[in-house]
Amino acid sequence: MQQHCIYWDPDRDGVIWPRDTWNGFRDLGFNLLFSFLATIVVHVGMSLPTRLGVSYFPDPFFRIYIQTIHTDKHGSDSGAFDTEGRFIPARFEDMWTKYTPANARGGPPRTTMTLSELWDFMHGNRLAMDPFGWAAGFLEWITTFLLVQKNGQVDKEDVRKVIDGSLFFEVRIARKSKEGWNKGFGFGGDGFVGGEKMLPFRL
Repeated sequence: MQQHCIYWDPDRDGVIWPRDTWNGFRDLGFNLLFSFLATIVVHVGMSLPTRLGVSYFPDPFFRIYIQTIHTDKHGSDSGAFDTEGRFIPARFEDMWTKYTPANARGGPPRTTMTLSELWDFMHGNRLAMDPFGWAAGFLEWITTFLLVQKNGQVDKEDVRKVIDGSLFFEVRIARKSKEGWNKGFGFGGDGFVGGEKMLPFRL
């Protein structure tokens, strides 16, 4: 989980400030409103558990501490991380095996998942009496879909890169190029709507 968070800690001090999260979402192409709401949700929901690993008192600035990021693991998730924040490849593979139907003609296994299948996956991982986990899982996967979908589907390798955090750097570099990032919906955060430059300014 710490590797997943490196992108959001640009100065590598082990602490993610709300402004780091704001800048991170903006660099990924999300617009002002989405970035603002996401920053609030992320830091209100994730700051306290990581703070209690280094202090007895809540952080007045709602900062997130990477060294204890594993304490932010919530219920109703994919199970791709264990309670110590370690990635479990088998659980990631199970996600695709269970929720993407086999190729009817005996071809290679599918490596993409539709929004409907992603919804079935989220629903299938819900635990009883866990509204926080339901909401957190929904927001995480919908944001992932908005960032990497293409033709209404998310690619397995893109999702893996989101989990290990490497895709964030790829998207940021692509967004700064003339071609832009050719996946996701965009919403005009950097002038791109989808994969096309349609606005001469950032929103």
